[in-house]
Amino acid sequence: MLETSVLSQKDLGRMNIRKFFSGRTSARRFKARRQGMQHLAARRLSSSRMERLEDRMMLAGNVTAQFIGQNAFVSGDDAANSVEILVDGGNLIARGTDGTTINGSADDFVLRTGSASLGRSLFVSLGGGDDALTMTGVTVNRNLTINGGSGNDLIGITESSSIGRNLWVRGGSGNDTVSLQDSTVGRNAHLSGNRGNDLLIVSASTVGRHLTVWGGGGADDVMIDDSDVSRDARVAGRGGSDDIIVRNSQIGDDMRIVGNTGNDIVMVDSSEIADKTRVRGGYGSDNVIVEGASEFGDKARAYGGPGSDNIQISDDAVFQDGSKQRRFEGSTANAAVVDARVTDDTTGAIAAATEVVEAFGGTVSSTSDLSLSIDNSSVSEGAGDGAATITVTRSGDTTEDLVVTLTSSDDTKLQLEQSTVTILAGQTTANVLVNPQDDTDLNEPTSVIVTASATGLDDATINVVITDDDGATLTVVASQSSILEDSGNISTIGAPNGFTYTISRNGDTTEDQVVSLITSVSGVISVPATATIPAGSASVVVDAQTVADGDAEADVTVTLTAAAPGFTAGTDSILVQDNDGPRLTVEFATPTVGETGVDKESTITITRNTDTTAALPVNLTSTDPTSLLVDGLSSIDVVIPAGQTSITIDVEGVEEDIDDGDVSVGVIATATGFVDGSDTIVVTDDDSPALSVTFPSGSSVSEDGGADAITATISRNTTDTSAALSVALSYSGDARLTGDSTVTIPAGASSVNVQFDTIDNNIVDQPANGTATVTGTAAGFTAVTINITVTNDDAASIQLSPASFSVQENAGAAAITVSRTDSSAAESISLAYSNASLITGPATVDFAAGETSKSVALTVIDNDLYADNAGVTVTASGTNHADVTTSIAVINDEVLSLTTNISSNTTEQSVGALLTRQETFTVTGVTAPGATVQGDNDGELDFNEATTTADANGNYSIDIPLTHDDDHYGLNAIQLRAVIASEGVSTMSDVTNVHRAIGTVVRFTTNQDFDQDAANTPDFYDVELLDADAPITVANFLSYTTDTATGTERFDNLLAQRLDDNFIVQAGRYNVTGQSITEVDRDADNDGSSDTIQNEFLTANSNLRGTLSMALPANTPNGGSSEWFINIVDNAFLDNAQHTVFGRVIADGMDVVDAINLLPVLDITAPSGQGALGETPFASLPLSDSPLAGTIAIAAGSSLAVGTGTQFTTQLSVGDYISLGNTIVRVDSIASDTQLTLGFQSSANQSNLSYSLYSTPENDDYVIFTDIGKILDNV
Repeated sequence: MLETSVLSQKDLGRMNIRKFFSGRTSARRFKARRQGMQHLAARRLSSSRMERLEDRMMLAGNVTAQFIGQNAFVSGDDAANSVEILVDGGNLIARGTDGTTINGSADDFVLRTGSASLGRSLFVSLGGGDDALTMTGVTVNRNLTINGGSGNDLIGITESSSIGRNLWVRGGSGNDTVSLQDSTVGRNAHLSGNRGNDLLIVSASTVGRHLTVWGGGGADDVMIDDSDVSRDARVAGRGGSDDIIVRNSQIGDDMRIVGNTGNDIVMVDSSEIADKTRVRGGYGSDNVIVEGASEFGDKARAYGGPGSDNIQISDDAVFQDGSKQRRFEGSTANAAVVDARVTDDTTGAIAAATEVVEAFGGTVSSTSDLSLSIDNSSVSEGAGDGAATITVTRSGDTTEDLVVTLTSSDDTKLQLEQSTVTILAGQTTANVLVNPQDDTDLNEPTSVIVTASATGLDDATINVVITDDDGATLTVVASQSSILEDSGNISTIGAPNGFTYTISRNGDTTEDQVVSLITSVSGVISVPATATIPAGSASVVVDAQTVADGDAEADVTVTLTAAAPGFTAGTDSILVQDNDGPRLTVEFATPTVGETGVDKESTITITRNTDTTAALPVNLTSTDPTSLLVDGLSSIDVVIPAGQTSITIDVEGVEEDIDDGDVSVGVIATATGFVDGSDTIVVTDDDSPALSVTFPSGSSVSEDGGADAITATISRNTTDTSAALSVALSYSGDARLTGDSTVTIPAGASSVNVQFDTIDNNIVDQPANGTATVTGTAAGFTAVTINITVTNDDAASIQLSPASFSVQENAGAAAITVSRTDSSAAESISLAYSNASLITGPATVDFAAGETSKSVALTVIDNDLYADNAGVTVTASGTNHADVTTSIAVINDEVLSLTTNISSNTTEQSVGALLTRQETFTVTGVTAPGATVQGDNDGELDFNEATTTADANGNYSIDIPLTHDDDHYGLNAIQLRAVIASEGVSTMSDVTNVHRAIGTVVRFTTNQDFDQDAANTPDFYDVELLDADAPITVANFLSYTTDTATGTERFDNLLAQRLDDNFIVQAGRYNVTGQSITEVDRDADNDGSSDTIQNEFLTANSNLRGTLSMALPANTPNGGSSEWFINIVDNAFLDNAQHTVFGRVIADGMDVVDAINLLPVLDITAPSGQGALGETPFASLPLSDSPLAGTIAIAAGSSLAVGTGTQFTTQLSVGDYISLGNTIVRVDSIASDTQLTLGFQSSANQSNLSYSLYSTPENDDYVIFTDIGKILDNV
């Protein structure tokens, strides 16, 4: 059985590991590590490939360590090399162990003096032997690359090592063990065992972005334990029967696990995945297990395969709605297989990984846990002992008794029946009783925390709420003991004075409490009828105020009572002190009174605020007797009778003739011992403003007077001239008079002169003189009418109308009008026609005395010619009259037309052209019978490429040759012309662009709708490949568009990776899968390196606009593989580097390329982890809608950003990315709101930089070639 053979192969290696480590107590930890590594490597061998430890120890080799620029390189030979990179004496060193030399010497090689960090990148290649490498407490500021080679390699990155950017570890083709533990990777980590039986571990580590773990071709073990991955995690066992374990870890985005072709086991235990999860077992008989309280943040998918697959899910696991499991036969995993291969203490993958981690000085996390639950989380303090039961539950190992200690956070509220419980071996739970403690105090509900603790496990807690069972009381407290009635004094009535009551309750505050409020005396203070003490509060403050009545009276004590059902009522009192004195008040019955008419009269009421037992004499006086009188007088004495508080007296307005506007007039009431009272009333004016006009030089003017022919003076009759007055002028009557539409009387003036113009109409008017009326209006003024007489100065004349017009040739008839200005006598007018073959009519028109106009009927003559007709002029003449004419355009009704039909051709629609492989293009249609039809294909309009003659019905068919030359590269502008030579008449059809393709045509379909057409379809462009000139390059390109080479169409979902505006658009290196950017598979033959092709550059095919060309590594003409670019402009200088042109964009396809050229670009090298995305175009920028607060300044050579007005601590987090210009950079640390450290160093001083938050782009944000493939195969 396949399952058994794989198990035994793994078991042998695991037992060797355990045997070695169980008895090893070395004085030098590294030596023990080195020997442990050799045994770990041996574990990965099958029984047929086991080798003796002592044989390997004899094969020590030499390692070369050197610097190239600021980067360090360490490389070994083909012997068994053992190297440790560590910090010793404050220096960063490379040390050979077990006989391995560094640069031929047994001495340490110092990588950096006085520092534990390497400033740039480190590259390690250990060679072909069975190699061992450990990195202990080392910091690499940029990238770390480790290649183990072809041997059985053991690689450990341990003890708080830190990689600033990316980590790549490739074990090679042997049976490799790789452990990343207790370390940090700033960006991406990629661990690969390659082709062997590999053990790959990520333990107690942090990865800043993406984690990728690939096993080898054999039976692999992968364990991610107690680690934090900020973004995606990708795990693939590849070939063989693989064990993949994710435990006690956090994945910040998606997690994808693929077991691949063997009988795979996938276990997710007590882990949290923030976004999507995809698990695929592959083709074997697979087991998928979800253990512990694992939590999946988005829809999870688990897929079985063609084999007999099982899935087992813990009840404690949390899944979002929409999670699915597909193609699984059972819901219980194969326990025997899972235990033997994963959980067994001897043979299991977890045990093997644990020994490696512990050998390197680390610790593997535990999945056992404690939890608490309670049957009643809220109990009354008087409920008595045993009011509730707490259940203590353990998960994980149950082989032994577990003693659990229990404590209460407040013994005065809650005590436990016992302080410890024992969960017996083989059991998972134990119970303890809860005893609430009663008292006589009224208390709020109290939350008590019960904590459970056990050796080796994390504490568990639970909250128990203790509620009170005592009585309730209301209290009332006024904010002051006394208060004045109002804010005034003895002579004035002020506003009411405000104060507050605090209404309080004891006891339970969980609900709103409505309280009734009752005053002992009404009309003295104002309070609401009820008040509500809100839930969660013990009191509420109620606003109150005095009632300011204005009456002089005694002080009053008011008691407020607060009452509510179930509560003892509360009270408090306040003394309201009166502060009013004797005063009179005056009030008019109406706000206005007129000078005359029914509105001329009103009344006034005088009121006192004191005792009314005696009469009160009062004097009333008008402040303006010229406008208002009191009872007919300017001043009058009246008496408020005993027993009355007030008296009412008549008032009336005084009539006058001045337009002085409305006047406000007061009446003052006085009495001995009283404060005076007064009120005002508006006396409205009944005199309206009016305009008038005078003429300094008379009111008659001749029509030939012209500009400023006559002057008039417009005046206003108001006394107030402080403001300018705009007067609108409108005109009626004789139209020969005109002028301005407005005139303004200036401020301080009562009149203004206005000039009017006359128009000489050159007509004998009947009657000769007319009257023009000008009306002047102004807001608030009576309008003025100005009449002016306009006299005539013209003699008689004749006229034809219309002066010009057009008529259809087949209309048959038309008409003109002959008019005269003097109709006093009879006369005859002669008519002459310039082209009687088209238009004829009467020779004369006779007028009788009194007739001013006559209509003349004309005859329009039709002909059968296609040529345009000449215009016809009709001339009218008469005695003592100047000749007059009218022009008539006779429109030809025989129009030479030309229809076209191209449906008989086999074509494919491209952008701006039809594609075809035909050598000729057939056009049929209809034109004039006997017309010559000519064809043109090059846009030169010489129409000499083809000719034919239309038959008697006008039908024609013409074949136009299609060319493919170096001038137009297959684009033919097909256009026809129909000619009638005898008449010199011709007409042309529209142009049809036809591209004749002789090479392969490939369509590049994008994901963007740049032209926003109505169908919202993604745009594309077509390219004709140069099969003959570049056969190797074309074949290479087409291999990426089909699945022949690798089983997939590698150019599907291809990213437009680079836009150098007005230069090139480049693609071919990256695919977009989901939101991930991955490199195109350029290794079709699986030899471990990118496939490259022979250069085919031809001088004749230059890098000009619209050409498709091969991208090359620098100075490597034969290095082309998958990358290509479109030249946006002529780039002939690229010919010097021998970039092979192997295609041209067809017709208007460059419109799509030009649309891409207009897009913004971003440098997303940092967030993507891909080095060639420094100029990536975006259809939609993945940035926040508006810049973040403030601006940033960065000094040259520094990564410290200093902010002005910034809010770094609230708007950003470490690991976020922000945009600075077009560059996306990482936030490495935040010191304060105004200081942070970025993941790059500025090349120059920069200030006042705005910045925005960068988010992981959606696919629609990029420009993606969703499909690139051949078309025109059947055309």
